[in-house]
Amino acid sequence: MLNEDEEELKLIDFGLAKQTNNVIYECAGTREYYSPEDLAKKSGLKSDIWSLGIILYKMVCGTRPFDGKTDQILFGKI
Repeated sequence: MLNEDEEELKLIDFGLAKQTNNVIYECAGTREYYSPEDLAKKSGLKSDIWSLGIILYKMVCGTRPFDGKTDQILFGKI
């Protein structure tokens, strides 16, 4: 839990960064980091925790936990 004087950690995929005035209504990001909630279009805190888990897994094991030749195969594994 954060105290009032602590800052929150924000993790951003800068590969998608651009300045825009439009609202994005579809999934955007690195597909290997999508969470089940992202695929159901219900992104939130659970999605962020999932992405952090993927990053930790990749740091420890050196590979991604899910892989697929097509989006359909990859998303089925997620």
